[in-house]
Amino acid sequence: MDKDLGSLKSIILIIAVTIICLLILNIPEKTGIADNGDFARVLEPTSLTSINPNNAKYFYQSEYIMDITNNTFFEALIEIWQENIYQNIDYSSSQLFFINIAKTSNYIFNIIFDLDPTHFSMFFLDIQYILIFAFAFWLLYKSFRTGNLIKNILILIVLSFVFLDLGYIIYFNSMYGEALQYCSFMLITSILLYTVQCFKQGERLTSSNFILLAVFFIFTFIFATAKTANIPIGIIFAITGIIITILTAKNISKVLLIILGCASITLSVTQLMHIPAWMTNIANYNTVFYGVLKGSNEPKNDLAELNINGRYVTYTNTIAYNPLNKYSIYTNDYSESVYKDIANINTAKYYLTHPKRLIEKINISLNEAKHIQLTYLGNYEEFNHNQGDVNNNLSLWSNLRSSINITAPGLFILICILAACYIIINLIKYIKRIFKDNLPHEILLYDMSILNTLIYLTLFISMLLSLVIPFMANGEADLQKHLFLFNNIYDIILIIIICTFIINIDIYYSYIKEKIIKIISSH
Repeated sequence: MDKDLGSLKSIILIIAVTIICLLILNIPEKTGIADNGDFARVLEPTSLTSINPNNAKYFYQSEYIMDITNNTFFEALIEIWQENIYQNIDYSSSQLFFINIAKTSNYIFNIIFDLDPTHFSMFFLDIQYILIFAFAFWLLYKSFRTGNLIKNILILIVLSFVFLDLGYIIYFNSMYGEALQYCSFMLITSILLYTVQCFKQGERLTSSNFILLAVFFIFTFIFATAKTANIPIGIIFAITGIIITILTAKNISKVLLIILGCASITLSVTQLMHIPAWMTNIANYNTVFYGVLKGSNEPKNDLAELNINGRYVTYTNTIAYNPLNKYSIYTNDYSESVYKDIANINTAKYYLTHPKRLIEKINISLNEAKHIQLTYLGNYEEFNHNQGDVNNNLSLWSNLRSSINITAPGLFILICILAACYIIINLIKYIKRIFKDNLPHEILLYDMSILNTLIYLTLFISMLLSLVIPFMANGEADLQKHLFLFNNIYDIILIIIICTFIINIDIYYSYIKEKIIKIISSH
């Protein structure tokens, strides 16, 4: 499959997806997502300023101002990559790297065409996300491609209908971490599926596969550190990649890839251990007062279980940015009495010992998860639009999954049962073959598709984690946005089910036809 990576058809598909994304986001007018207050954490470290900060919450902004004080070309480039300090505390995210690349390319563009050197256009950021996504989309299509033209067209239509939906790609035109999260997660998932497809066809670890797996480990780290909540899932994917490498690679390739995978895990863990205190404090506040206490019939008892002073019960149903009464989240008193006493592990323990509340929060999350596109933030620039106007054009999948409530508890449970059964059955078959058939190691790998099962298990665990991490780590604050990864994984699992059905429809048809003939002949 090496030649596929540089084939004309592959290049055309990648270019086509790129153009489609650009058209959806810019025609007939620019479309993005307004700021809910999170943009400051990436704007300040990268020295970007909103042109109209007063309207940032209600309107999408496609242009910013770069703080460039040096006059010479090379000094300006160096200045672009010098990070500022946000709220006197370091903030680290892989997103900052891509923003600085965008600033650099935008600055060079401005100089070449004699434009304002401080002008920054979102185009230089979203084009990076789009190109990563386009490559991931191509790999995903190649993972399901068959030798049948009609089936391939159906698969391409299904993939486009879901993943090119405005609800997903609109994040590319924003400063949210979800933009990098989406394209990087699509890439690491598609690389795993594509790589396993190569092995299923009997290929060894070719140079292209080696490069793809190297890219996989790099982007696993990028995905994990795009948003702090992604780190546990990023580590799980890295472990899966290492296992696949051990089972399939040989000699020096195996060693190099394992080193890269271990580096990805180590750096991700390091990032997790150095989360800024201000982020932890806000998350803990929301977790308790807009999570555990929200909807609770006994808030004082809940506070007691969390070892928090009962006087803070007045903060129930508030988020960290809305302090009440005389107590302020920014005072030492509050910090000493609350922040040091609560942590995510205590909150997790609370939900595990209160299964009724856990189920309640899961149901709330599943109800919110039916929305891919945020319903409470504007998508347009302020020209000819009202505050908070949302763009529903080219959102067929978003509108469909919302109208039929595709993440309803009943359907979610059904998907979980089907996925769990598939994984368990295949693992049992694999174990039986190991002990009964005594087949060679390589035959087991290729014939039993154990690698595919491993990927599905990884996706299944990641889906469950992405459902509970938001409310366990940040309460119900911005719950729709924080469930974006869950929606992405959930839809990927649905796509795998649908594409598998399309690929094997001939087998299903023959099986049903044979059964019908037998029934008719028996009578």
